[in-house]
Amino acid sequence: MKNFALIILLIISTCLTIFSQNQNYFIGFSDTTKTSSTIKFNIINNLMVIPLHINDSDTLYFILDTGIKPTLLTRISGDIEFNVGKELTIRGLGVGDDLIVYHTFGNKITIGNDLLLTLQNVFVLENDRFELSKRMGMQINGIIGYSIFEHFIVEINFISKEITFYNPKKFKQKRKYRRWLNIPLTIYNGKPYAKFKIGINADTIITANLLVDLGASDALWLITISNDSIPKNNKNKNLYLGQGLNGDIFGNQGRISNLFFDDKNILEQVTTCFPDTSSIRVGNDYDIPNRNGTVGSEILRRFNIIFDYPHNRMLLKRNSNFNDEFYFEMSGIEVEAPYFGLKIYTIFNVHENSPADKAGILVGDQILKINGRSTANLELNDILLILHNKEGKKIKLKLSRNGIVFETIIILTDYRTK
Repeated sequence: MKNFALIILLIISTCLTIFSQNQNYFIGFSDTTKTSSTIKFNIINNLMVIPLHINDSDTLYFILDTGIKPTLLTRISGDIEFNVGKELTIRGLGVGDDLIVYHTFGNKITIGNDLLLTLQNVFVLENDRFELSKRMGMQINGIIGYSIFEHFIVEINFISKEITFYNPKKFKQKRKYRRWLNIPLTIYNGKPYAKFKIGINADTIITANLLVDLGASDALWLITISNDSIPKNNKNKNLYLGQGLNGDIFGNQGRISNLFFDDKNILEQVTTCFPDTSSIRVGNDYDIPNRNGTVGSEILRRFNIIFDYPHNRMLLKRNSNFNDEFYFEMSGIEVEAPYFGLKIYTIFNVHENSPADKAGILVGDQILKINGRSTANLELNDILLILHNKEGKKIKLKLSRNGIVFETIIILTDYRTK
């Protein structure tokens, strides 16, 4: 799925120490007799959102992301007490300036009724440049990743929308897991990497070293300069692919023939982004050497997954999403919810030469109805699912512009690759 393709990758400009030697350091279940705990999650545009608390705060909502090492607070909600350390700069994907964050230390993070992580580092953004709440239609306060995956075995069920956290020392591989695919992981700088066979076309198969990234809403990204067999620029198009930590990401789009998990689990005609090298340059020692790209949540959601960092592996079992078709974004519309708590949806970007552009839709237009359904009864993710459909699909929109209400029809077209 791709409407707002959020790619969240960070690099910290200095080395930091977690104060594990402190006698109050604790990571585990508050009820020490428990061996597992399950919570529900939301999924919006392929991104997973979980509730948590920092220093006994009100409920905060964080994106769960394997592509991030530090815990990042992007939007403060209510009063939270912090011990503030140094001012730092961080850098990730996208064209733009480095961001300023404040290192806070000694924090307590609680997840659900049972998970407790003490003496945690949290990095607070100086400005909420992401505006994730607008882009996802609900309160989003930050991003969390490695601090959870490092200490727990994490099972994700994309069908029931449940996450189960296991104590690694007491996790027993149940009989039901014996037939799950076992994919070796390499954990580098707090992020998981795995090798996959990719059929670039009918004649060319390569082995690619890919970041396994829950924080990337697309299916697959391939870095063109990392392997001579990966296609280069497509007719010199420079398309908007999404937003990174440091700004917009540009490049090209296409499809690869196959992504192989094993002989029985093969994904075909996978939508693939080929980012421009200037958009993904983040510096030395950030990525594992010889990285070829990223496998994102549009692929990962087709499996139920166990991330087992302590044993350097992930277990996969295909679910009912497995045979879903892969679609490009074909409307040319990007939608946001500018007023927190209200079901008001406006268009914040219209791509050039897209169906929306040709239909005369403008930035700032408010969507009142989509295919006859009032947006007052829809969540943002409902709208994104309607817009993200197969080529040739007609989408009827009722819009408001400066108080004037009008209707238009757009026909989804693969304008990005044709």
